[in-house]
Amino acid sequence: MTGWQQEYKRAEDKLDDPRSLALPDLISLTTLADALVARSSGEYRGWGDVVLFAACTAAQIAEVSGCRVGDIDTSSRNWTVRRQTTPSPGGLWTRGRKASGLGQCR
Repeated sequence: MTGWQQEYKRAEDKLDDPRSLALPDLISLTTLADALVARSSGEYRGWGDVVLFAACTAAQIAEVSGCRVGDIDTSSRNWTVRRQTTPSPGGLWTRGRKASGLGQCR
């Protein structure tokens, strides 16, 4: 095998074992979030917060994108996932979760 074929095989093997792509610990996750903030325009801390929130809740990106302040009960530390926001040809599209029966909202 040539060099590129070996790299392709190594990458293909990782796809068979998704855990091999996971960050090993919270320190690595925090380092990733801090690096994102450092590379963002104006070093906006919010981007790092979003990464930490998404990773620590194991939420889908559409669920994180649809999160609003009222969805989080800070006293009980519960987040009610009510909607998903995804890109669409006309801009962002927000809809209620499939299983929630909340229907579509824009």
